[in-house]
Order: sequence, then C-alpha cells, then structure tokens
Amino acid sequence: MTEAQEGIYWRLWAAACSAQGWNLLKSKEKDQYRYAVHALACGKPVLEGEQPVKISSKKLTNAQITRAWNIMERLARESFREVADDQAAQDPSLEKRIEMTTSIQRMAEMVQWLRDPRLCGFDERREAAEQYLAAISMDLGMMAEWRRLPLELKTHQDMRNLFMIIKGRLRDAIKDAGGPGAITRTNSRESIDHVVQRVIYHGPWQPIVPRVVLDPQPKPESAPV
Repeated sequence: MTEAQEGIYWRLWAAACSAQGWNLLKSKEKDQYRYAVHALACGKPVLEGEQPVKISSKKLTNAQITRAWNIMERLARESFREVADDQAAQDPSLEKRIEMTTSIQRMAEMVQWLRDPRLCGFDERREAAEQYLAAISMDLGMMAEWRRLPLELKTHQDMRNLFMIIKGRLRDAIKDAGGPGAITRTNSRESIDHVVQRVIYHGPWQPIVPRVVLDPQPKPESAPV
C-alpha cells in the first residue's frame, strides 16, 4: 500500500467508525471490524458472531484495496450487516468492475486537476470527476450512473468504451499542459503513455502549477505625440 493509498484508507476508515459507533469500542474490538472489511474485500464471507480471518492491509492487492475503500464508503451510510450480506452476493465479475471503475475515476480526477490545479481537496476533486464522467456518459447515450454500465457489450455503450474515451482525454490534457515534464517532478523524459499508466495504477497527483509573476504597478501607456 502506497503512502497515498494509506491516507485514503485511514480517512475512509475513520468515517466508517464514526458512522457505525465503533469509536466507542476498544482498539482490539474495533480492529475485528477492520479485518472483517479486509476479508470482505478478499471475497471471504463474514458470518454473524464469528471472528473474521486476520488479513493485514499490507497484504491486500490494489484491486482489494479499492474494494476495501468502497466497503468503507458504504459503511459510512449503511449498516455493517447490510454491506456484508451484499458483498457475499456480488457477481464474480466484481473485481474486474472495481478495477475498471477505479481506473476511470483516477484518470477523470487527473483530467480535472490538470484543468483546474486549485482542486486540491480530495472530496471536491472526486465530485468534479463524478460530474465530468456523468456528463460524458449521458452525451454518449449511456446512463449517468456510469458505474452500472455493462463491462463489455462490444458496443459503444459499455464501460470499456468509457475507459478508452477518458484515457484519450487524459492524454490530450497532458499534451495541453505542456507534456509530461510540465506535470511531473520525477522524470520529464517519460512518455505520455507512461504517465497515463502511473495515474491508472497509483492515482492522480497534484500537477506543477506554473508561477505567474504579476507586475503590481503596470507601466502607463505612452502619451500620444
């Protein structure tokens, strides 16, 4: 788990604990629910009254980490039992769907961040990306609830097509920003495709914002002769 992933993980876990009332429990009892989230993220059922298998967050794959985030987000709104039962009934394509939606979300966030580097807050960046994706989905004749799109229908109205569209728009946004060297501090020589892959696998990062030097007192125009 990267440092950025860990930050998202603990922020979502804190919100889930607050909503479920787990902050009142002892740390060992609270950890049992956290391990239950990990178990659900790994596709293991969590039965009423049984202790879940202890799975460390450090052992989760990227897809499982994303699934754990989604579960925690739901726990901030729904009861634990509802979420656990729902996860147990999920279809086998869930992991692929999570992988696709996460990649699309990350690329959309990066596009919005490149358009407006002031979107530094996690929530406002996600909201901007959600509105952006809903608008694109509807423009293409698809549903606004883009996460519910079929994975692959071999038509233009599926999630695979949305993935390719957002990927293309991210490439264009990087070009418009001045290329990889203008948005990354690590390696200005890397290709646009490499930057796109980094966004897909690791999430967006804050682009370098060019410093604009403003003249506090503009020079007066020359007097007419």
